[in-house]
Amino acid sequence: MKRPPLFQSFSLYRSDLPFVRRLLRWGYHSIRVLISSLFLYAGGSKLIALPSFAQTISDYGLLPEGFLFPAALLLVTAELLAALALLLDLRGGLTGITLLLLLFIAVLLYGIQLDLDVDCGCFGPGEQQPHSTHTLYQALYRDVFMFIGCLFLYWYRFVTAVTAIPLNSLAVFRRFPFCST
Repeated sequence: MKRPPLFQSFSLYRSDLPFVRRLLRWGYHSIRVLISSLFLYAGGSKLIALPSFAQTISDYGLLPEGFLFPAALLLVTAELLAALALLLDLRGGLTGITLLLLLFIAVLLYGIQLDLDVDCGCFGPGEQQPHSTHTLYQALYRDVFMFIGCLFLYWYRFVTAVTAIPLNSLAVFRRFPFCST
């Protein structure tokens, strides 16, 4: 595949840097698997105790009572689907994880700004710690680091011209009309 001039002059593709290319490729796959594994674990633990997660959402006071359970189910489903897509390097997985991280960061900043005494709810009810904004700060730092990891994944894809696998290229999805090109 012929690369545009921008990529031809970039030092990552110089022939004397194979170690750097291997290191960046290893970092790409490691960060991708780590972030998707964290989201799969978090989504799975929230799915097991969905009513408890809906109560955690209620503690933030952002949604009316009638929307809590559907919102909890939607968030957990989005989390699991995006994590699975990122783990398999499917198109849309990284974007889904990035958008979820931005949403979580915004909600955590809201909780910190109002000095709410709530559990962050990141990993379901098993994470129950004493309520304080200290745990919200920890969750915020964790989400910011994962967001930086997502930015690295975007950068790596841009620099190396790596693309995620489109869903319609998977044989199992070729039968469905909504996945055809």
